Amino acid sequence: MTLMSAYSVAIYSAEKCTFHTPSESVEWLTSYALEDHLTIDASHLLSIQQALSFDSVPTCSRIVVLIPDDWLSVSQCSLEHSVPSSLLPLAALSHAVETSFLPPETLVFNYQCLDVSVGDRQLRVFACAAEWAEQLCLPFQSIAKSCLLMSQSQWLGMSSRDRTWAHCSQHALSPYQPNKVKQQRARRLWVVLGGISVLLHCAAVLYSFYLQDEAAQMILARQQTLASQSAWSSEEEVGGMTESVLSLIQALPDSVRLEGVNSELEGMSFEMTLLEQDLDVLLSRWQQQYPDWRWEIVQQQSDSSLVRAHKDVVDVSISVFEK
Repeated sequence: MTLMSAYSVAIYSAEKCTFHTPSESVEWLTSYALEDHLTIDASHLLSIQQALSFDSVPTCSRIVVLIPDDWLSVSQCSLEHSVPSSLLPLAALSHAVETSFLPPETLVFNYQCLDVSVGDRQLRVFACAAEWAEQLCLPFQSIAKSCLLMSQSQWLGMSSRDRTWAHCSQHALSPYQPNKVKQQRARRLWVVLGGISVLLHCAAVLYSFYLQDEAAQMILARQQTLASQSAWSSEEEVGGMTESVLSLIQALPDSVRLEGVNSELEGMSFEMTLLEQDLDVLLSRWQQQYPDWRWEIVQQQSDSSLVRAHKDVVDVSISVFEK
């Protein structure tokens, strides 16, 4: 399957106009460059356009029209002073008006800034009447939504990677647009702001998923604690140490995760996951409340999901026996 080009290229000569792909156009212009280009008038151009055949035109909504440099006003001047890039379009327009003797509102132009040597910059300007440019592009308006007009030397001077539609749009003949630079900066700013907005939205969505996962785990842990407490509360015969341990478990704060409770002949044991500082407070309180019990505590660093928020979370196993 052959990929279609993003645009077609129409090449004018003194005899005809032919259609090519961007890659084919370079080879065609290179072989045709040895022939002389003649300046033509409106009637000659009309005869060329009437002989046009659109059967060989690839299906494409955009066309770059290349014309011989002899059909344009091509001139070159030296930039004696350092001209800022923002003022180059105005400098090119002034030179184009001087050389073509056309009012600025009636011509289209483009320019190249060339560094000939150290300290010597040359401004090469391509210009023609807007009416002449419109006539050159007129036949293609019926088959293309967009049409760019360029000189053949500009096209050949581009590298293959620069022959994109966006790059050609910047080097095509066009009327003077004083706000063009501002509009380009505004478009780039909107693109940057749009990208930042998308990134912030994605980050917010990911964070909301994280919060939902944390909330689900906390709810599950609470349900497990309540289920364990309910199971022990439902026992018909509860008394002595069992009743006392159960009352301690039921009074645990919400920040403590009860993992399990075991009843043994000699005593009871239960496992919890909690903050280390909370463990110290609870043990001190329990040992003061039941000084006659023998306490055995085994603790280790927890790998629970609570560690994501706190580094001092521990798993502890507590066994109590009557002395």
